[in-house]
Amino acid sequence: MYPQQLKTALKTRWEAEISVIRTSLNPDMIPHVEAFTWENNPHLDLWARLNASTNASMWNLRANLLERLRYEGNVVEVSSICYIRCMLSCNATTMP
Repeated sequence: MYPQQLKTALKTRWEAEISVIRTSLNPDMIPHVEAFTWENNPHLDLWARLNASTNASMWNLRANLLERLRYEGNVVEVSSICYIRCMLSCNATTMP
């Protein structure tokens, strides 16, 4: 993911969590929550860049590891986590 996509995903999760806990917040805290800025926040920018870099590194590691295993003569079958989760949830709904 790119840094801006990570920031957008974080903001979406944050807004969902705040909407749930807003009623339990002390009234003095609400202005601080509403005053939080997502744009031009150096801490969020750094976090997003670091996580995007980590994600890219993990994909590169995955590709290099698969290539190395195949080079060494191993038979490698790649299956997606999303596919496995889907299969588990589909089987769970069809099982008695």
